[in-house]
Amino acid sequence: MLRAGPGESALNNTQALRRDARETTKTVLVVEDERALRTLTREMLEANGYSVLEAGDGEAALELSRAHDGVIDVLLTDVVMPRMQGTELADAVRLQRPDIVVVYMTGYAREAFRDWGVRPVALVEKPVTEDQLLEMLRQQLAG
Repeated sequence: MLRAGPGESALNNTQALRRDARETTKTVLVVEDERALRTLTREMLEANGYSVLEAGDGEAALELSRAHDGVIDVLLTDVVMPRMQGTELADAVRLQRPDIVVVYMTGYAREAFRDWGVRPVALVEKPVTEDQLLEMLRQQLAG
């Protein structure tokens, strides 16, 4: 997270984060089975300059990834979904797009992933704020 330095406010950092995000031309594939959350995430990302593709499950996301001619910079996927888990989806998309950045979203505690043997590199816990999501994307895209 960005922290306010001497003489700066957290609001200034938030404004800088949003300005940086709006200057992006990155494309994010959002995969979330809850329609309302998927819509909210898409709107949040688009308002901050990202191009967004969206899918309601892993199979639809794989098809969208196959059909999309352009670059997809980030796969932002729920972990627990019907028909295909987020980690399975990430593995399949990486076969199509080896350079894609993967960010997982979950409503489960981080500790649950150790129990399941899951090793997500980037994980945001739902509910996630706009600032938390933008910061995670910025960090992951920076490599």
